[in-house]
Amino acid sequence: MSGDSSRSLGVPVLAGASGILLGVVCQRAIEDPQRSSSNSSDASRQATSSTTPTPPAASPDPGATTRLLREISSLSAEDCRSRVLEYLESGKTGLDLEMEAIFRRWLSLEKADQIIDQLSDPKASISSRWLAPFFLAWVAIDEKAAMDAARHSQFRAERALHAIAIHDPSFIEHLKGESDLLERQSRLRVALFSLGRDAPEIARSISTAELSSDFKKRALVSVAQGWASRNPAAAFEWTRSLNPAEEPGRSVLHAVMTEWCEHDLEAAKKAWASIELPDTEQRPGFSRADPPAPLLLTQSGFAAGHIAAALARDPFLDVAGLYRALSEADIDWDKPGYFAPAIDHDGWYPADPGAAAKEAEKLPAGKARDRLLELICNTWAKHDLNAAADYARSRGVESSYIATLRDKPTEEMRREAFSKPEETFASLFSADAFGPEDKDSPRLYQLAQEWAGRDPQAAAKWLSEQDLPADGKGSRDANIDMLFSNTVGYYWARTDPVGVTQWLDSLPDGRLKSRAWGAAHERVAEYSPDYAFTLGAAWSEGESRMRNLEADLKAVSKNIGTPLAMALLDSPGLSAEERVTLENALRTNANP
Repeated sequence: MSGDSSRSLGVPVLAGASGILLGVVCQRAIEDPQRSSSNSSDASRQATSSTTPTPPAASPDPGATTRLLREISSLSAEDCRSRVLEYLESGKTGLDLEMEAIFRRWLSLEKADQIIDQLSDPKASISSRWLAPFFLAWVAIDEKAAMDAARHSQFRAERALHAIAIHDPSFIEHLKGESDLLERQSRLRVALFSLGRDAPEIARSISTAELSSDFKKRALVSVAQGWASRNPAAAFEWTRSLNPAEEPGRSVLHAVMTEWCEHDLEAAKKAWASIELPDTEQRPGFSRADPPAPLLLTQSGFAAGHIAAALARDPFLDVAGLYRALSEADIDWDKPGYFAPAIDHDGWYPADPGAAAKEAEKLPAGKARDRLLELICNTWAKHDLNAAADYARSRGVESSYIATLRDKPTEEMRREAFSKPEETFASLFSADAFGPEDKDSPRLYQLAQEWAGRDPQAAAKWLSEQDLPADGKGSRDANIDMLFSNTVGYYWARTDPVGVTQWLDSLPDGRLKSRAWGAAHERVAEYSPDYAFTLGAAWSEGESRMRNLEADLKAVSKNIGTPLAMALLDSPGLSAEERVTLENALRTNANP
């Protein structure tokens, strides 16, 4: 590593800013005595020669940072050591900049090796939080010595991060200390993202480096995200060389496509269609946990998904912009959607619905304009139901949301429904429920949600005895699925997580129990992630199983401690493969 002064341009901003401030403060703090004397004499002569003396100018009050750095500039080596130990023992965060300034002062008084020896004494049990600020101060003063891999191995991670920051092609050599980088995951991701964005020709060398498969995959994903944020087409071509049918190519492709979709969905879809994969391999698709835009690549057709994708690219779309996005998208307008009792969930809310409606009227007629007017009327109804209903009726706009608001159940309907709920709500399971000619289901659905809120135990028991839909497709099935999830999760588990788990335990093993647990999981995990993990290991099935288990395990590690999280890996219900996967996830995502 060269010690050339030109390399100092790569030193992180905080280090440079701290050094500049410290230098200025030191220069002002150590005044030239002769200059002071000369200035005093000049002032004296001016005072005696002036017939109208002027009051001395008030000295500007220095800011807190200036005062702090002035104080640091006068510290002795022992003062520096005491101040650093005080910061470390306090456990406070956000003091790295101050420690860096102190280390710069200390390094001007003692050699780096002497300071490191004092802070590395294993008998002193000193927190390792001093490593990063010390290294930033050291590398700014003597980069060649600081980057010497043969000295002080505890700085391997900091050397790797610095090499990445200055786009040093030999940064790969520093990445080989993987275990040291595990505690710098967030900083490493940011550094590799920036390297991929600004110097992809250097960053892509990771693909041929001798690193562990898991570490290499995570590094490549960060690089791919950075590269795709600036040049997604080039990043996509690079993924072809990584074999996207297998890892790590699959995860890298996922990262590139996610980034590309946010900038140019149509180009991303064309690129996706061009990928050649073996017929026996599933395309590296995207789970439901992924952002809406990539999800469109495998589940296009719903207008709501295309609206979400358009808003991801431009959150401030106007009426004309959203109309254009809907007109150009490949949408199946006949696909059934959810009956949503609340305001639409598409995420587009015009500030002035009345003005937006007038603007939309001028657009070409068709399904895209009809959906746009429906969205406008739904938002309008939230502020002025009568005005929105009158407008929708006069323009022929169909809105189930407005119809629901206008057709609220009366108190008499509530009393009758709640006196015999099982009989009242049985029609929701009929084949014609929520169909185009069905005018009763929306009101009954509202009443069923109210009943679930009042008596979630009874509602959950009754729903569990019904023939619940298997996939949630179609308007009827989607709404029943939502009713079941709200009943078990929102209405019951949110207020009584212990009671809901006792009920779950009484259910027979299988799809129903797994489905009910999926509805209750999030609420139970909020109260006790370790309890949620053990229950999930025994009860959960399907694609969300590993995602939820990993989330619960990380929450336990963060809030309770890694030892207990590791102990949970012995929970009944986990396969050997799942234990290995979860243990790797826990280790590689450990926080500093």
